Amino acid sequence: MANAMPPLRILLQPRSFYRERYKRETNPRQNRAQRFIHGEANTNGWVYPTIEIPQEWLQKRSLKYFIRVGLVTVPGEQVHHVCVHPYKITSDDPAIISDEATNSLYFPLSVGEFETGRKSFQFCIQKLTHHEIVDHGSLRIFNSENFHAMDTNLRMDAKKIIEFYQLSQSRLFFSLAAFEPECPTALPVTYNISTVYSHVITGTKVSTNDNDACFRYSPQKGDCQGGDEILMFIPQLDRRKRLHIRFEHPAIDQRALVQREFVDEKTIAFLTPPCPERLTRDRPTLTIPIIININDVEINRVYFTYMSLSKCLICDFDLTSSNSTLSTTRKRPYSDFEENTDDDDQFSEKSSNQTNNDYETSTLIRELWTLTESEDPFSVLANHMQQRNPQVLFDLIENTNSFLEQTNLQGETPLLIAAKFNQIELIDRILHKRPELVKQTDKLGNNIFHNIARTAIDAAAKTIEFVLNKLEPETKKSLLEQINTDRQTPKQVAAYHNNEQCLGLLSS
Repeated sequence: MANAMPPLRILLQPRSFYRERYKRETNPRQNRAQRFIHGEANTNGWVYPTIEIPQEWLQKRSLKYFIRVGLVTVPGEQVHHVCVHPYKITSDDPAIISDEATNSLYFPLSVGEFETGRKSFQFCIQKLTHHEIVDHGSLRIFNSENFHAMDTNLRMDAKKIIEFYQLSQSRLFFSLAAFEPECPTALPVTYNISTVYSHVITGTKVSTNDNDACFRYSPQKGDCQGGDEILMFIPQLDRRKRLHIRFEHPAIDQRALVQREFVDEKTIAFLTPPCPERLTRDRPTLTIPIIININDVEINRVYFTYMSLSKCLICDFDLTSSNSTLSTTRKRPYSDFEENTDDDDQFSEKSSNQTNNDYETSTLIRELWTLTESEDPFSVLANHMQQRNPQVLFDLIENTNSFLEQTNLQGETPLLIAAKFNQIELIDRILHKRPELVKQTDKLGNNIFHNIARTAIDAAAKTIEFVLNKLEPETKKSLLEQINTDRQTPKQVAAYHNNEQCLGLLSS
C-alpha cells in the first residue's frame, strides 16, 4: 500500500465514560448480560462505536478485509510509551479472530459493510482483579515485540500498577487488516497506516466518600430454593479484618456464617441459603435482612427478597402440584462454597424422568419471570432458547399480548429472538395470534428474515419458506428488500454467513 493511503475515520466515538466490569459480571454462562461499550449520543441511530473505511482501501476487493480493534494505554508523565492495555477486550461473535497477545479482535467486513464502507462494533472490556493484574506482569509496548520495563517495587502491588500505567484510562484503536495470499500468516496483516485512535475513555468507579451511597449488591431478589450468587461491593472491606455475612431470621442459626469468596479487594461473592419459611400462593415472597459485620461491628444491613415460584407472575402458570427442583444457569452449586451437600435426599424418591421434566419446566418459568425484572429482558431466554421446551412460552403467547411487544436493550422482541434461534413452532404461534408483528425490527433495523438468515443450519431455509408462505406479496417484498443499519438486506446477511440454501428464498 502506498503512503498516500488515508487512515480510517471514526464516525461515532465510544462514550467517554463506561462502567468497569469484571469477567464474572459479563459471563453469559452465568446468565450475565453482555455489557457492550456504547457510542456517544447521536442523531443517526447508531448504538455502538462506528468507523468509516475510505474508498481508496475498498477498491482492492480481492482481499478478505478485517477491522482490527484493540485497547491501549494512555501515555503519561511516568510512562511515555503506548502499551497494550491489560483489560481484556472481548466479543462472543464466533466469526471474530482474537489475538490475546496484543489484546486485539479482528472483525470481518461483510458484503453490506463493504458496500457502505461503514462498520459498527460490539465488544466488552473486562477489568482485571488485583490478583490478575499482578499475574499479568509487564505490559507489552504497542506494535512491538518488546515489553515495558516495570520497576521491581511495582510488580507485586496491583494498586501501584494501576496508578503507574493509569489503567482506569484507555484508548481504542481501529486498523484495517487482511489476509494477503502472497504472505500467509496466522493473523490478518495489519495496515498500520490505516490506524486511527479513539478519544480517551475512562472506566468509572464508585466514590468512597459516602459509604452508604457506594455500597452495592446484586441481585436483591432470588429463588426461594437458594443458591443465587450475590455480588457485593463493600467500600470498608479490608482482608486483614474479620468479615462476617449472615442472613437474619429466627429459623436461621445465627452462628452459621455465610461462606464468601473475594472477587477483588472491595468485592465479594456469596450464595443465598434456602428460604427459611415455606412460601405459598397467599404469601409468595419473604424479605429478610443480610447483616455485614467487620471486626464484629455491624457496618451495614441490606435486604434480600425470596420469591415463590409456585405461580408464574406473567402467565399465571401453576406449579403448586409440581415438587420441582429449581435451578437456573445464573446459580452456582452451594458446594462451591460449603462442603456439606447432603441435603438432596428429599428428591431421591422421584424418578429421573419426572425430575428432569420438572427441572426444565420450573427453570423456564423462572426465566420468563426474570424477563420483567431484568435490566436486559430476554437475556436469559435468548441464552437457552435452543435447549428448552417452549411449551410454557406457547401458554404465555396464548394468554398475554404485552409480552409479545416487550423488547430488550437491543430492541429485540420475542418474535425476533425466536427467529434468531430458528424456533419455527414458536414463530408460528406468535404470527398466528399477532400476524402484524412480522414487521417488527430491532434497534439495528434487523427484521425476522435478517435474524433467520444468520442461522447456519439447513433448517433455516425451511423456516424462511414457512414465514414467506404466510405473507401477502406486498409485505413479503417489503421485508426482503428492507435494509438494516449496516445497509444489508436479508439476502446479503445470508450470503455473508454462507447460507446458500437461504439465498434463493430471500431473493425478492
